[in-house]
Amino acid sequence: MNSVDSNRYFWTLEKLQLFEDALTFNHGPIKSRFHEARMDLLPVLYDERAFPDDLSDQWQTIRYNLTLKGAANDNGELIKDPIEHTLDSYNNKDLEKLARNLIDLKSQLESYLEN
Repeated sequence: MNSVDSNRYFWTLEKLQLFEDALTFNHGPIKSRFHEARMDLLPVLYDERAFPDDLSDQWQTIRYNLTLKGAANDNGELIKDPIEHTLDSYNNKDLEKLARNLIDLKSQLESYLEN
């Protein structure tokens, strides 16, 4: 791994850690904590090279699940960011699973960077 990739992956890891911290330390229902924490994911969301190839498929699945509803309503009007719009449609069980998947991905990225 070259230094540019290494720096990028450490940046991604930092964003995922901020996300996890926000979920863990903020108060309230998971949906409101997830809404607050999503801001840490937005920069990573649009970086196609945020993860090494070994973790790319897993990230793409999570990314798809984070943005499933898109940013527009049924009339095609832009209403919110795609994560916020998607989160509004999820129940607590869905959000818990999505959070576990993101935290697991963070752990895998940590292991990748240690090797």
